[in-house]
Amino acid sequence: NATVTISLRVAPIGFPDLIARFREQHPGVKFIVEQHQHYLDDLKKGRCDITVYSSMTKVSAPNELTILEEPILLAVPKEHPLAEREFVRLREIAGEDLIASSPAESNLRYAINTYCKIAGFQPKIVMDCDDYMTIQGFVRTGVGLAFIPKVSWLDQQAVPQDLRYIPIVEPECKRCINLHWKNTGYVSKASVLFRKFALEYFSKKADYLVPEERISVIKEN
Repeated sequence: NATVTISLRVAPIGFPDLIARFREQHPGVKFIVEQHQHYLDDLKKGRCDITVYSSMTKVSAPNELTILEEPILLAVPKEHPLAEREFVRLREIAGEDLIASSPAESNLRYAINTYCKIAGFQPKIVMDCDDYMTIQGFVRTGVGLAFIPKVSWLDQQAVPQDLRYIPIVEPECKRCINLHWKNTGYVSKASVLFRKFALEYFSKKADYLVPEERISVIKEN
């Protein structure tokens, strides 16, 4: 079966290039890429060969690994009082209108809510939006501030000159991007080839965290 099914809850930078490079070596492999909310059910049922998802903490198991830890930045208009700051303490934006990712049960939204709770306040969400470019537009027009994952969102686009992206501290806001692969039931040769290729690919990227010792073990299995 030369088909690889991927549940893509987040899109780490380089993923299109990863698939293109893999298909150069394995042109007969077909990909089915799905983006939907119920990836946890997929993980439990083993429905997809590969699942890419986010979490607040690193994971490491025989069939999953954190490949990236990325900062979550605060997007503000360049005219905002915080725009020239090198960093912002999270509690400083208590009471600010905020634009948050949707759906409300997403891992990014959960991380934002958790960090705000640690900082001692409940975020004032005035808009839910699941499109990065649209979020930027609303920040630009003053609807609210927004939380932007640096690598998987911001680094894949040209940085707008009329917005500023500020690191958040106290607590430091970040999230992990994880790669999970099916290891029970039927596992196709194509999915095994792609999983090994993907982990080796990410191990060579400067921002990514795939350790060389894991690569040696993965190659043997």
